[in-house]
Amino acid sequence: MSRTLILIAAPSLVVISLALPADAQQPPNVTPGMVEMTEPPTPAPAGFNNRTNGFADQAQFDSDRKAFEEVETILPETKDDKCRDG
Repeated sequence: MSRTLILIAAPSLVVISLALPADAQQPPNVTPGMVEMTEPPTPAPAGFNNRTNGFADQAQFDSDRKAFEEVETILPETKDDKCRDG
């Protein structure tokens, strides 16, 4: 059955591709997702004012910023630390 399907489908695809006009077979001369700009982009803000951009409310932003700004101290392991654990 599958061999019969291949024998029918393959020539059908050839006929369909030959029936299409030549320009329909060529890819378009544009990159997908590219758009022409109508006005120049707005420059990014030059500073940081500790205000939310609207993704989260200000209270959540402040809470996340506080957690982010915590400083962790990582010290090298010493010989005494190895003896204490073992």
